[in-house]
Amino acid sequence: MVEGIQRDNAIRQALRKHLPDGVDTALVDVALYRAQAEVLRTFDGMGEDDTAASPKEVAAAVRALKALVETMRHKRSFEREVREDERKKTVEAAERAAQRAGASAEVIATIRKDILMGAA
Repeated sequence: MVEGIQRDNAIRQALRKHLPDGVDTALVDVALYRAQAEVLRTFDGMGEDDTAASPKEVAAAVRALKALVETMRHKRSFEREVREDERKKTVEAAERAAQRAGASAEVIATIRKDILMGAA
């Protein structure tokens, strides 16, 4: 379990480090769809032979499927983190603009709340 958490954190850090803010993850989607197709083809191919797949082959296919699902979860988590960062930046910019315009603390708090709640 600890190794899984460490791997998850390493993947998130690598995504944050190598993908720019607000990145379009379409390329990641293409890779995931391709991996899904390969895993499904593997499982489908196991049923075509007259002989049963070996436990080793089944285990490898299951591991591939598990890795694919985990990667999809990581991507979704990364996208949530990117959206949250963007909301925070938007709130900060809106607060600065409201302060420059002379808005009261109450108005600024309402703006902050509306931006954060509107994204939920």
